[in-house]
Amino acid sequence: MIAAWMAQYDTLGEPRCGSADDAHAAAWLRDAAGADATLHAWPVRRIVARNCWVELDGARIAAEPLFDAPPLSGPVAGALGAFGTDCSVGWEKVHPGGASLPGQSIAQRRAASTHAAIIFATGDAGIAPLNAPHFPDVFGPPVVQVAGDAAPRLEAAQRVRLLSDYVREDAQSANVEATLKDAPDALVLTPRTSWFTCTAERGGGIGIWLDLLHRRAAAHFLATGGHELGHLGLKQAMARGLPKARLVLHLGANLGCAGDARLMIRSHDPGLAEALATALADAGYPRDAITANPPGPVGGEAHEIAHAGLPFLSMIGANPHFHDRADRLANLDVARVALMSEAAAKVISGTDAAPRERHRA
Repeated sequence: MIAAWMAQYDTLGEPRCGSADDAHAAAWLRDAAGADATLHAWPVRRIVARNCWVELDGARIAAEPLFDAPPLSGPVAGALGAFGTDCSVGWEKVHPGGASLPGQSIAQRRAASTHAAIIFATGDAGIAPLNAPHFPDVFGPPVVQVAGDAAPRLEAAQRVRLLSDYVREDAQSANVEATLKDAPDALVLTPRTSWFTCTAERGGGIGIWLDLLHRRAAAHFLATGGHELGHLGLKQAMARGLPKARLVLHLGANLGCAGDARLMIRSHDPGLAEALATALADAGYPRDAITANPPGPVGGEAHEIAHAGLPFLSMIGANPHFHDRADRLANLDVARVALMSEAAAKVISGTDAAPRERHRA
């Protein structure tokens, strides 16, 4: 079934939070989950770009606004130089994961910037937008994003003209929720929205989520909207109150990505992370691609779970097409998604039989 679900997911459009494709994808996931699943809708003031571009030597480059930066009511023109210099407009090539959590270096530098506007070149052949952890708030100068392959043109230019004009519209997104009786005491969590289709970024986690639900491998399931906008859907669910489960299994980005097998596993309990790494290797996942308990902050929605002091286990992968329109079905290894689900089910079953004290944060 995972292969069929992923083929369907790849046809659902671009489920950007608050869009028509977001609503369509939420309804599809609810229906694929079955009779136990429901939708919980919540409001969002989505950003809709009206006119966003960068102009170099009279030629315009398509751009996207950064969703936690202010708009421009009219074009800005001036000297162009490296981000952080005294030029009117600063630019830099950035990794699309450079704004996954609040307080990262890019955000700190934006907040301190004196530029009239900033340009970020993201991704490779196409725009790969940065997330907006501070949404719906804005800070720093206006920021536009262009494709990474525009970087040589930006480096060569001395002057630039740009515009980042957007409006906010009332919309809604939704979380998909399910509770099963007589199943292991765990909550399986995955985000379900993204900038573009992002089949490997989001699809792997959704495929595992659906497979574990149909296996009845856990008692509680939550798929959240608004991942790219500061994890809004999870914050909505936490405000309502999460189920009091023994463990939250976070299925993060890029699980089963065909283009990069690297996988990071984190947990409140280092032994639990090692147990999942062992279960994955036993199921056939390449052991040398797995890093259990790496240094650094907990990522994705697991960041909110860890901050709340809840017991968690998190998997996050890597992706050469992260946040890019090129991330489609061919970039997903469905066989690896299936073995990841097998390993996760094994670990959830083991933790359900363990004493509760072991999993306190």
